[in-house]
Amino acid sequence: MRKAVVLIVIGLLIAPLVYAQEKPTRLYTPIIKQATYDGTQSSTTIWTPTTYDSVVCNGYIISTQDAQEVTLKASDTIVTLNVLASSPTVSPAGFLFKGIALETILIDSDLGGVSVTLTGWEEDN
Repeated sequence: MRKAVVLIVIGLLIAPLVYAQEKPTRLYTPIIKQATYDGTQSSTTIWTPTTYDSVVCNGYIISTQDAQEVTLKASDTIVTLNVLASSPTVSPAGFLFKGIALETILIDSDLGGVSVTLTGWEEDN
């Protein structure tokens, strides 16, 4: 009986240590990127993740002085928006873009006068 109690106590002491080793260790760094462009943009980098991280963008706000087409892109993902003058375009609920490691987000715009805010986080890989 004593052996069983000792084994149970040892098991209870070791179990939390084993469980603690199995917990995920990913790090998430919240990020807000803001930029204003006076002229036409063509594949201009707006967000470059830090070493070995992935960008996860969960929102944007884009406003322009003149109605124009603005494109956010990264590899296979392209978001093209027709932004009205002086009326901010806000990302829809549930918008989520997750890039691969070291992938940047680029912007294209037809005209100048573009203000962009991107929100999200960088995920440790």
